[in-house]
Amino acid sequence: MVGFIDPGGSLDDYFLTVTRVVPRQLKIYVIGAMHWRLNEQAGIDFAKIRNDIAKLHMENHFNLLGCELNNYGRSEVLQMRREYHIKMIGVNTAAKVSSEVVIRKGKTMDKHQMIRWLNSWRQLGRIVFPKNRTPELQKIINQVENYVVKRQPMSGRYIYEADEGNKQSGERHDDGVASLLGNLFIVKEKIFRISGYDFRASGAKEYRTDIESSEKVVLPHRAMGGVMAEKYYQGL
Repeated sequence: MVGFIDPGGSLDDYFLTVTRVVPRQLKIYVIGAMHWRLNEQAGIDFAKIRNDIAKLHMENHFNLLGCELNNYGRSEVLQMRREYHIKMIGVNTAAKVSSEVVIRKGKTMDKHQMIRWLNSWRQLGRIVFPKNRTPELQKIINQVENYVVKRQPMSGRYIYEADEGNKQSGERHDDGVASLLGNLFIVKEKIFRISGYDFRASGAKEYRTDIESSEKVVLPHRAMGGVMAEKYYQGL
């Protein structure tokens, strides 16, 4: 079982995506999602969320647990190790990764290529979403299907957007799909050992046959210090 956290930021919420991997079949099942809504006044209570994730880790025994290394993520990885002795895999993200050295290290995710990899493997039937989808899983799927890459004409900077957010203000969030992409990146690099972005399953070298887990993940629902954590589980 693999979990990956997008710790959000000034606009996005805190999002955890859980997958179950069957290496022998080269299949990835998206089985759960966990969502903490950003409170515009109070922000996000990171300490309470870390405590909750530590409990989930004890209950579900994640084989791998990762986190995006944005401004908030670096602190989260450090604090989880200090407070709960949980080692997390930090993943950097970039608009474009062209260096072969960086690609081989498997620590930096090319967002543009990773969304193509997701769509390709989904078409091959190797990334599977449940038929009965919870609101959080549906949110991820909506973001995947409406994920766009834009390049600013003046700066040349890439912007990644999905169709979630405040349409009146023009803000579009990608917290759910970012969490899923990070999860799949870890699976690709650490379990299937695919270096780069081979869009075919033939590029996989399954070496982690010990990554076999229960089909169920326990994601309880509870209020956390004024920040409502919406946590859902959908069995296969």
